[in-house]
Amino acid sequence: MPEHRIFTLAEARGTLPEIAAAAAAMVRRVRRARQLAALRDSMQRSGDGGPGEADDDALLAELARLQDQLVELVDYVRARGVEVKDVERGLVDWVAIRDGREVYLCWQHGERDIDHWHHLDAGFAGRQPINPVDWD
Repeated sequence: MPEHRIFTLAEARGTLPEIAAAAAAMVRRVRRARQLAALRDSMQRSGDGGPGEADDDALLAELARLQDQLVELVDYVRARGVEVKDVERGLVDWVAIRDGREVYLCWQHGERDIDHWHHLDAGFAGRQPINPVDWD
């Protein structure tokens, strides 16, 4: 895993197809895990005494499998030098240089391209549109 990779905008955009696929898979797994957890909670609250042991074991096994897959996906993205910020939203950042300072190129699941950046300490709320003239 790279310690600290710096990307140009073009390099980050070049990695976007594989990172976007991993982010989409993360989002799907988080949603499925939430569905299964809600189902388990609902079954436990129902008047019939909750799920049978086999049902509960199956749900727990599926939740564990989803968790393992999520860890693998996060590791996959990080191994490519990209930071995972929020698995539920599929939010990731690439470190880049702008005006001599490290910043993040910011993208989240559902966006078509890497069109935003922000300072390292600004977070998602500090996102600014990318003006291509200022990059690469």
